[in-house]
Amino acid sequence: MKTWVRKSLSVGVLAAGGLLLTQTAASADVITGNNFGIGNGTQAVAPVQAVVDVCGNSVAGAAGVSFAACDGGASATNEGVGDVVSFDNYGIGNGTQAVAPVQAVADVCGNGVSGAGGVAFAACDGGADASMGEENGNGGGYYSTREAATERTEGRWDKAATNIVSSGNYGILNGTQVYAPIQTVINVCGLAIPALGGVAFAECDGGASAEQESTRLEGRRGGTNLVSSGNYGIGNGTQVYAPVQTVIDVCGNSVAGLGGVAFAACDGGASAVNESRGGTTMWTSDNYGIGNGTQAYAPIQIVGDVTGNAVSAAGGVAFAGSEGGASAELESTSKEEVLPVLDSLPVVAGLPVVGSLGKGVPAVADTNLGTKTKPARTTTAAEEGYGSNGGGTNLISTGNYGIGNGTQVFAPVQIVADVSGNAVAGAGGVAFAGSEGGASAEQ
Repeated sequence: MKTWVRKSLSVGVLAAGGLLLTQTAASADVITGNNFGIGNGTQAVAPVQAVVDVCGNSVAGAAGVSFAACDGGASATNEGVGDVVSFDNYGIGNGTQAVAPVQAVADVCGNGVSGAGGVAFAACDGGADASMGEENGNGGGYYSTREAATERTEGRWDKAATNIVSSGNYGILNGTQVYAPIQTVINVCGLAIPALGGVAFAECDGGASAEQESTRLEGRRGGTNLVSSGNYGIGNGTQVYAPVQTVIDVCGNSVAGLGGVAFAACDGGASAVNESRGGTTMWTSDNYGIGNGTQAYAPIQIVGDVTGNAVSAAGGVAFAGSEGGASAELESTSKEEVLPVLDSLPVVAGLPVVGSLGKGVPAVADTNLGTKTKPARTTTAAEEGYGSNGGGTNLISTGNYGIGNGTQVFAPVQIVADVSGNAVAGAGGVAFAGSEGGASAEQ
């Protein structure tokens, strides 16, 4: 077996191993409850996936010949984010939660580099992909540890959803929640670079993609739900939801040196999708105090696509072609039925019930603290427990009495850059470039 074949196979095996290690099973529940004191029940959920695929690249030295091919690419999959629940924490700073899944995917594949008088052939079929939360039923989210195993038969939690709940926190800064999924995808594929008098051929079929979605299954609610309710004090129930997607695709570009010939082709492009088919709902209600129930929802998408560009030096010839482009998509779609937003969220024994929060659902735990005096309840929109949950983005703030309560910020940011189909030829050089795709941002 030739040396380049052995090296290609070894790299391919390593890449495949990375793929096998990245997928996760159904999400685990993270629960904190009945913590009385200072700083109790703090939770941090930070699944990190790093995938690097270096495959199907060919490098030829002076007067050398090199061939490389790869079928695979790099992928990271996190099927669903855990159900995180914080409840019944009385004190200072109790029940703080941080959920920050991170995915970093880098794919370097199907690139050909030749030295003086050398010939390099490279081909790749794969690309880079990061996917978070594909049509997956989450764990359960409201049972105690000993009851979690029975959630599949007894549970009524929102399946295929991201659910973060903070309720009944009496004190200062209780129930603060942060949900910040981050996806970074880099694809460098289908590049041809010949040196003086060299010839390089490169082809890539793949591109780069980042996808974050919470989908509705079989009529269930689905979507992304952040709920903060019944927080009495200063700064309780603050919620931050900041999904970040960065996608960079460098593909199908050819650079020919002096007297060199380069051929490059790419079929893929760059795409970032943040989608909740059951809607994105942030709900804060019944916060009495100063600065309670503040909400921030700031989805950020950055997409860069550099494909189908040809550059030739003096006397060189460069051919480049690309099909794909750059796309950023932020949407919340719906099904036809309209269901209560909070109908199946957990009830915490002894705490005020907001709207239909946990109606008909077993309590998480019994506090056994006796009768407590709580502020008088009033009828608000939250009592009805309904929102535009069939889809869309819903930020709801109700029943906030005090200073600065219920503040909401919704700031989606989309940055799309497409550099494609450009040809630059030096003195006596020839460059051909073609691109089909362009740049698109949809919200």
